[in-house]
Amino acid sequence: ETFYFVGHYLGMVSPENYRMCFPLALTKWFHQNSIYPRDNFFTFDGCAQYLTSPMAPYLIARAYKDAGQPPPILVACVRNPVDQALSWWSYENNAMQWGHSMGLTQWN
Repeated sequence: ETFYFVGHYLGMVSPENYRMCFPLALTKWFHQNSIYPRDNFFTFDGCAQYLTSPMAPYLIARAYKDAGQPPPILVACVRNPVDQALSWWSYENNAMQWGHSMGLTQWN
């Protein structure tokens, strides 16, 4: 997740710089013409916060329009909220235990 359009990507939210988050055209060419060519080359930016951000849809549309690209396809995958909350709780607790095991006992 880049969190680009919700301001977490180095504090920048400029649609002009969004393309730097993705592979170069040379990378795409290499993957399509290498020893194991692939017919389909695609990249994506997955960020759940885009669904709740009031500015993200406008900024995403502007980024694609300024680049002369067709609008992106938005896919929203949802899950049971209880399962999601339990999963997040487990993730956070495991992250804290890992930090403590490394001697990280104070917050920044």
